[in-house]
Amino acid sequence: MQLLNDPALKKINFVPLLEETLNECTTPSILKRGFTKCGLVRWNPTAADTSKIPTMDAGSAVTNRSSLERMRSGKAFLGGYIGEGKLQSFQDSGNEWIGDSQDHFLFLLWKKWQLYHENKKEAAMEKGSQKQERAETRKEVHEECESSKKL
Repeated sequence: MQLLNDPALKKINFVPLLEETLNECTTPSILKRGFTKCGLVRWNPTAADTSKIPTMDAGSAVTNRSSLERMRSGKAFLGGYIGEGKLQSFQDSGNEWIGDSQDHFLFLLWKKWQLYHENKKEAAMEKGSQKQERAETRKEVHEECESSKKL
């Protein structure tokens, strides 16, 4: 590093200085750590730092609940904030809000929530019926195969 005595780095001195720096400071362990920090490592699922992933205890996690249960809990949540009476007036209104004008946007939000859950419920029912149809078709095909084997 004797080239550092001259405060201005000249082009002619750059390459020898770079070579000297790389030879002194580049070791296999430094290179490996650099690649690891950048995420350029072999696939190893256990190498991921999971310490920053929040954990939930069994009491706080909402798991394995049916759509109907989630809808009921959502309704209870809304009822707790806006009151059961207002929720009932929303249900009684149908598609158009006929109550206090201050509650119009809240009614529209509630209506969107209702439509969202109804659509999800219909999609789940449709998916269930499609699943049933596929199972019946598979059963019919299997029976046809079995009967053709007997012939």
